Amino acid sequence: MTLLTRGAGAARYSAHVPTTLLEKALIGSSSAVRALADPRQARLVGVVGETTGGAALHRLHRRMERHPVGRTVLQDRPLITSETLHAETLRAMPAGSFGAEYGAFLARHSFDPDERTAVHFVDDPELAYVMTRYRQVHDLWHVLYGLPPTFAGEVALKWLEAAQTGLPMC
Repeated sequence: MTLLTRGAGAARYSAHVPTTLLEKALIGSSSAVRALADPRQARLVGVVGETTGGAALHRLHRRMERHPVGRTVLQDRPLITSETLHAETLRAMPAGSFGAEYGAFLARHSFDPDERTAVHFVDDPELAYVMTRYRQVHDLWHVLYGLPPTFAGEVALKWLEAAQTGLPMC
């Protein structure tokens, strides 16, 4: 067994990469340095969140469990994908509605909800879903707050997300 290969046992969900705390620290810190060098690398920013956001994910999960809508989300595990949220359906929504605005945002920026990076380094499958959901609603927050997907818009949104979720800038 090497330091960065299968150091923490068997995978717990399909995309899971088992890692020890030391491995998480090394992966997280190297991803942070590389993300600072090139902030456009969203995947690296996400890895920092996965490897350092455990306590915040636990708190967010507890908040979801205490709220009826959160409990339903945790139970049903809905996903935002092109299969569950069709572009045609969004385009057919009334002008000015949140759905229509979200569809226009995706089209305007050539975004595809299926392109979100899978969660790899969160060990608990339930918390991995919470992180997945967090990533999937990110563009909804862009629409809600009217923030463009520019460097300044992303930084502003990350601050808002950190205040709402307690997650590090991931």
